[in-house]
Amino acid sequence: MSQYKIGQIRRSLIRALREEHGLTQARAAELAGIGSKQRWCNIERGSNGFGICRSTLERIAGVLQCAPHDLLEPLMPAFGGGSGGVRYSLNRSA
Repeated sequence: MSQYKIGQIRRSLIRALREEHGLTQARAAELAGIGSKQRWCNIERGSNGFGICRSTLERIAGVLQCAPHDLLEPLMPAFGGGSGGVRYSLNRSA
């Protein structure tokens, strides 16, 4: 199964949003259906070799009331076209 690399995930934002919503790691994990507090903790900490699949990222975003791409690190600044926006990596690693 393809997964996002943990380095692509904005771990500090996940924690900040969870705390802003007054959720414990255990409750957030339960709401997202990801199994355990420890798994949520691994996502926030970025434990070595840990990745998450797209569906998990989408469930986490649902719990945190944001878009999945908001939880990904910017890939690079956008150039040209005058958008001045940021591109996000939506590619999954093999």
